[in-house]
Formats: sequence, structure tokens, C-alpha cells
Amino acid sequence: MLKENFDIHLQLNKILCERIKYKSMIMSEISGKYEVSLTRQQLADLTGLRVETVIRTIKNLATKKKLEIINRKIFI
Repeated sequence: MLKENFDIHLQLNKILCERIKYKSMIMSEISGKYEVSLTRQQLADLTGLRVETVIRTIKNLATKKKLEIINRKIFI
């Protein structure tokens, strides 16, 4: 069918290319790091924990590669 109807084949390829382009754009947005703009004290206040517990938990998550600490800032 596609060999006989080149215009349909061209439209199908165009739609597939647009979808792939959109997916790659979304992936690049998702893969970017998100900076947590809260202090450790604010995180402790929000979660009802002590600051020491928040610091330990953040360091544990950093060693498990779940988040990164760069220049004393937390990135997910």
C-alpha cells in the first residue's frame, strides 16, 4: 500500500518524525536537574524531622546516586 501511495507514505513518515522529535524534547526536559531551593532547616520543618535527620538522609540519598549535592545545593 505504501509503495503504491507515496503521499500516504510521506505523511506517515512526517507524523512519526514529529512524534520522535517531541519525545526527544520531553526527554531532555525531564533529564535536566531540578534544584531544591529549600534549606535543610526548611526541609526539616516541612517533614517534621530534625535537621540532623534531614542531613543524614540527604547524604544517604547522595551516596545511592538518587540526588546530587553540588556547591552545598541539592539537585534531583
